Amino acid sequence: MSRSKLELLQFIEAQRADYQRTLPEKMTQIETLWHDARQAGEAPDKLSTLERLAHSLHGTAGTYGFRDLSHAGHTLELAVRALMDTGATPTETQQLHITEAINAVRLSLPAQ
Repeated sequence: MSRSKLELLQFIEAQRADYQRTLPEKMTQIETLWHDARQAGEAPDKLSTLERLAHSLHGTAGTYGFRDLSHAGHTLELAVRALMDTGATPTETQQLHITEAINAVRLSLPAQ
């Protein structure tokens, strides 16, 4: 392997490791946003931020090779977007669906 290829692979692996270190904080943000959105009843700003965070997780996790986490982030993104699209107070079923999606994200986190 050429030196430049090796350096590129080392750089990519370092980026992946840095990203992985940020995941517990992202998980905390997701859980806090969902908690706050439920407490506030109708909290479009919290839901919007949660949807953007899930969208970002979907993309970046996939980029760094965390496929299960990417899929779980996408599922969460879609669940939150569906709730936002209704414009109504979340039903118990919708709340459960989002909570389950968040649990799937948590379970998909790579070991630290």
